[in-house]
Amino acid sequence: MHDSGLHLVYDEEWAKKMDSSPTQTAARIALISPVRDEEGFIAAMMESIAAQTVRPQRWVIVDDGSCDRTPEMITAFASKHSFIELVALPQRNERLAGGEGAVPCALRKVNLDEVDFLARFDADLVFPPEYLERMLEEFSRDPKLGIAGGSLFIEQEGERVFESNPDFHVRGALKMYRRQCFLDIGGLTPQFGWDTIDEVMAWSKGWRSHSFATPHVLHRRPTGQGTQSRKLFRLRGQAEYLTWSHPVHVAV
Repeated sequence: MHDSGLHLVYDEEWAKKMDSSPTQTAARIALISPVRDEEGFIAAMMESIAAQTVRPQRWVIVDDGSCDRTPEMITAFASKHSFIELVALPQRNERLAGGEGAVPCALRKVNLDEVDFLARFDADLVFPPEYLERMLEEFSRDPKLGIAGGSLFIEQEGERVFESNPDFHVRGALKMYRRQCFLDIGGLTPQFGWDTIDEVMAWSKGWRSHSFATPHVLHRRPTGQGTQSRKLFRLRGQAEYLTWSHPVHVAV
């Protein structure tokens, strides 16, 4: 197996607790990931998913017109892991920020009647091996938990620096949905700000969303990197508008 040089610390306290608290490991998980030009990140991410203590039954990766070796790397990895499917879209100049235009293509490949949970993960992350198992434990503990995720950190000079985030908001890079919640909110919008819109819709349907302090997930490309600042501000304004924020907030 390729050595990415990235290693996360296993949560020993959680492991001890799990010895006496079995997790709902029979749950069926479908995972989707939009990617584009991720050759510097995708290998470590795929290895971290393949190493999960509870693997997804299916993983649909949609390549949104990469110009680098990303599709070839996914194809090579998928040849050794039958649960991975690559969907390759044609190259083009414009795409929705975050690859959200590719998400509907992935969802069309998933039969929600055959899964219990749906996860949507970005390609620039590295997950600890217990990530999916931990999320299943949280869903099992709270029947009204509809959307869940862990916490993101970046590495700076050998130190972990956590990306701040309110507990009620789950970062779009590592979201996981209970199937019924996903159905209740009508799926995901391809608009920028989808990862807030989905939560507002979930709350209106009586579901809860929660970002847990652990497990920790390495974010190898800080949020917003790769998007021009002027475009990023415009997109954030659009996202605020779509989530019914005050007009002054939208303008700022």
